[in-house]
Amino acid sequence: MAKIKTTGHISYSWKVQGLERLVETLATVTANVDKEMRVITGKTATKTKKWIAKDIQKNFGFNTTQKKLLTLIKKEKKGLTAHKVTLPHERRLPLRDFAARQIKAGVSYKLDSRKGRELAPGAFQGPKPGVMKVSWKGRVFKRTTKKRLPIVQLHGASPWGIFTKRKRLDAAVYMAGQFMGEEAAKRYRWLKLKQSRSF
Repeated sequence: MAKIKTTGHISYSWKVQGLERLVETLATVTANVDKEMRVITGKTATKTKKWIAKDIQKNFGFNTTQKKLLTLIKKEKKGLTAHKVTLPHERRLPLRDFAARQIKAGVSYKLDSRKGRELAPGAFQGPKPGVMKVSWKGRVFKRTTKKRLPIVQLHGASPWGIFTKRKRLDAAVYMAGQFMGEEAAKRYRWLKLKQSRSF
């Protein structure tokens, strides 16, 4: 297994341990080993994308759906037989996505599921506590001076920051390796059955 860390984003790539033995095993039941490896790594990459999105959402208390997170995580082919999954260092998500709620003292939000709610003093989502301005769509703002204007929008963390802060890379790589091994075994059994039926 290997991991690649580059400026601005983290990429994950995998190499099956005992790759030569796996290729030799697949070669006994199919003539197109490259195609089978491409299928196996492709399914592993898709599984990993979903795992990362679910892990980010599960461990942190915000409202962003897995569907939105999946659009941020990139999957691409790498050569003839491999795939790569990348979690880019995107901009931070709006504070509204972190279960933001306006109270008298400001806006409370939940960034980490392991901790309690935090407070952005003086922030607001509308004209008064409990009343959000519809056109702002739940976004959170704060004045930069004592005057009414200007105001700035507040943001929480980025999915990249959330994932790296919890040091979830090793868990993701381990899961991918386990899944890839299971998928390779499943593919081999199916090809062997298909081969036996062709006689």
